[in-house]
Amino acid sequence: MSSKSESKLAGQYFDAAIGLLQRVRDEESGNIAEAGALLADAAAAGGRLFAFGAGHSSLAAQDVVYRAGGLALMNLMAVPGVVGVDVMPATLGSAWSASTASRAPSSTPRRPAPATSW
Repeated sequence: MSSKSESKLAGQYFDAAIGLLQRVRDEESGNIAEAGALLADAAAAGGRLFAFGAGHSSLAAQDVVYRAGGLALMNLMAVPGVVGVDVMPATLGSAWSASTASRAPSSTPRRPAPATSW
């Protein structure tokens, strides 16, 4: 593929992404503001907030919970076999942790992956 056609494809991708973001802004800004107000009210009332995701969407939930400087009242709802990433936080499954795993004793045994029936 030539550089010119790659550039055209990249431009189409960005145009589509920007269009979708503008649509979300235009169509969902009221719902987003309402959700933000509900979260702020829960936090102000001393409540707790929970995040959940199944499969790859669990990474976004973990990002909210484990991010440095994040809200301490965030809680991850991790359901074994549903989350898809059984290493918490997911960054512990990185190449860095794998390189240090052989030097550190394991405190918890690894579970086999759950069986999936389709």
